[in-house]
Amino acid sequence: MCGRWGFALCLLVSLAIGGCRTIADKEWPVDPGERPSNTGSPGGIRIIQINEGSAGYPQVAGQLFTPEHKDQLAQWLRQSPDSPIVLYVHGWHHNASGKKDNLPKFREFIAQLDRDICAVGRQVRRACAAVQGIYVGWRGDAQDAIFLPRILEFTDAPTFHERKEASSRVGMGDLRQVLDLVRDFKDRDVFVAGHSLGANALYNALREEPHAEVADRHEYFLLNPAITSKEFALFDALTGEQDGALNGEGTVIAARERIARRQHRKVLLLQATKDTTVGKIFQSAYGLPIGFDLNRRTHTATARPLGHSCAPLTARGVPDKCKTALDSGLTIQVDPKFAEQCEVAYAKGVWIAWADASLSGSHGDIWDPEQRCALSELIAKRVNRIEDF
Repeated sequence: MCGRWGFALCLLVSLAIGGCRTIADKEWPVDPGERPSNTGSPGGIRIIQINEGSAGYPQVAGQLFTPEHKDQLAQWLRQSPDSPIVLYVHGWHHNASGKKDNLPKFREFIAQLDRDICAVGRQVRRACAAVQGIYVGWRGDAQDAIFLPRILEFTDAPTFHERKEASSRVGMGDLRQVLDLVRDFKDRDVFVAGHSLGANALYNALREEPHAEVADRHEYFLLNPAITSKEFALFDALTGEQDGALNGEGTVIAARERIARRQHRKVLLLQATKDTTVGKIFQSAYGLPIGFDLNRRTHTATARPLGHSCAPLTARGVPDKCKTALDSGLTIQVDPKFAEQCEVAYAKGVWIAWADASLSGSHGDIWDPEQRCALSELIAKRVNRIEDF
């Protein structure tokens, strides 16, 4: 069956290419070495999978398919107290199966981040510990048109509301406990990322405690998030009240002090300008997405073509806060409304950056080389305490 809301569209696709298939709400088999039960190796990734509560499934919505994975994950994380932690929640059109490219690309990202952290660390005489990556899988897609090319996956747009509701259930369940687990490591570098409806899952996991500020060594990355401008007030709250002092009445001295204490860029939102899923589908149903709210934009982001490999990283800091050109090819420039207050904009706890097609060409284009290398540099230099990162 194609589902109630997607039936008509799937019927048309069926006539053209031979039907559509339902994707099960189930725990996909994964490499034994990437299961949380493998606590022997301190680095690499571990995959947890959360049930969305589809009709007929016996488990409660939002539960881990394997409940003991939470305690096993905690044991694995505690084994390596110096390791940075990266937790990632995927979005629409993805899951933890080997048939989707999101998980393999996350593996590539963690491997790249390992290399970059150690490369920068050697230059500043800092020891490096293996990154501990956590991939949070859930159903993502409810249905696929058979043989449909990835570029045409938007044809299941009628299912978007159902998928958003599912991601909310995922966020309000065990994801909240897993998130609490990693956030309790306040003396470690922790990076939490969500893409698309995965960002919505994070929003729902966090909304019960809107006044819990982001720890000094923690950062959130929201990639093409399916979150409205109104909902985003939750993430504003996570950065504390300090941003208020930087809106019109702050001083350059206060901004510099905040950057020195690494209280800037606690939440980085990257929004692809070519993202029709959020910019059109999501906006038509739910209202103005935070990534397309011009009044909230703080930066723009571009990148130079990289091919398939990331550029070598140096240990240099940020000489120009108006237009920051990084080793990875990423250039972050302040929005024109902050042209006279570059350091104030740089010191903000929340960065909302528009990414043009050179960095991210579409809604799902988040782990391709340009953005993967850029995110790796931002994290690697923050972990190594490079000046102004």
